[in-house]
Amino acid sequence: VCSGNVLRSAFGDLLARHLQLPFERIVSCATTYQNSAIFPESKAALIQRGVPAAMCDAHVPRLTTDSSFVRDVGDPAKAVFLCMTKGHMQSMPKAWQPRSVLILELLGRRNEDIADPYFDGNYEEAFRDIDACVRMIGRLSTK
Repeated sequence: VCSGNVLRSAFGDLLARHLQLPFERIVSCATTYQNSAIFPESKAALIQRGVPAAMCDAHVPRLTTDSSFVRDVGDPAKAVFLCMTKGHMQSMPKAWQPRSVLILELLGRRNEDIADPYFDGNYEEAFRDIDACVRMIGRLSTK
């Protein structure tokens, strides 16, 4: 979960699906901004990691309120919402907040946000952190 579903959450979603993490569903969403396509910076970083360009191009950004996202989540009691910032956790629908965690906590980094590279320009740091989190999820899910 991130602000616009075109940088951070899109990157995590597409990388996790490309790595074929063993989950019934992997979906991503935005809490704030409605966008129409993945950002070029996300696409380039994903392609560098082996994600096909066509997979990136097929990504459709969604808000937490979009009916297609709500449908894809299914039963929220069975979901885990990985949020990029504390603000995203607070912006989630109330019923989903208990199932929301900061993604960097997977790496033992408590109360740390992944800053929005759209505003700070630090794309590679954000993508590196998300990549490490996705790969940690993959290791944990195979145990």
